[in-house]
Amino acid sequence: MSGYAGLRTESEFSVIFDRLIMIFEPSDSGEVRMICDVLLTKKDKKFIARVCQYPEIVAEDDTEKGVLTKARIRLGELLSGGRIVKIDTGSEPCEHPWIKYAGMFADDSDWEPFQESLRQYREETDSVTDEA
Repeated sequence: MSGYAGLRTESEFSVIFDRLIMIFEPSDSGEVRMICDVLLTKKDKKFIARVCQYPEIVAEDDTEKGVLTKARIRLGELLSGGRIVKIDTGSEPCEHPWIKYAGMFADDSDWEPFQESLRQYREETDSVTDEA
């Protein structure tokens, strides 16, 4: 994504998101690529690229193309000696602490009148707010 609509002055801070070729996605040629989100900012005539998934990767350049190229190179250097893997922590699934309260009013005869009183209260407060 390029272009800085709404940028009124050169020193004004503008933020856009760009995609850097690096999340795993097959390309037209069949190879698998990784796509990363990049926060691209412009401040004081300089472009700054921050790879969102890897906050230690920050690049700066005079052009948008240049800064994305530098970020891509730095990301490649980081990933060249390894690979990204998923691990299972083996932890037991835990029950949500509020699950024991689910459905506790299912057979409560006061539930419907309570809901009606809430509806009336909201209508009253909404009408007071609308008049103000």
